[in-house]
Amino acid sequence: MRILEVKRHVNKPVERYCCDLVARGEDFALLQYVSDRPWQVDGIRLEAGSITLGHYRDGGGWVLWRMHGSDGRLAGHLFHVCRDQRVEADRVEYLDLMLDLWYRPDGDVVVLDRDEAQAC
Repeated sequence: MRILEVKRHVNKPVERYCCDLVARGEDFALLQYVSDRPWQVDGIRLEAGSITLGHYRDGGGWVLWRMHGSDGRLAGHLFHVCRDQRVEADRVEYLDLMLDLWYRPDGDVVVLDRDEAQAC
């Protein structure tokens, strides 16, 4: 089953991603997104075909993404600090508050987007 992820921003246009539903409970959803293009996080290049598992909880204050490269190896975990998170039958939606925590596979933690948060 396909589910829409709607990521609203304070300072940028809305982003929408079509994801596959992996699991659902009364107040949570686990979604899988397979990237159709290369991209980067914390200087780590993820190729097209990389997989993100997104954990969403209705009313939650964060979204957790577990990211794997196209080769299946763990790239890291990303916590998006957010609000207004909703899990509905056909979508998940939240307001991204711009501050993200990146957990590298070696255990190091990096705070991302500080400059963007300060600018707002």
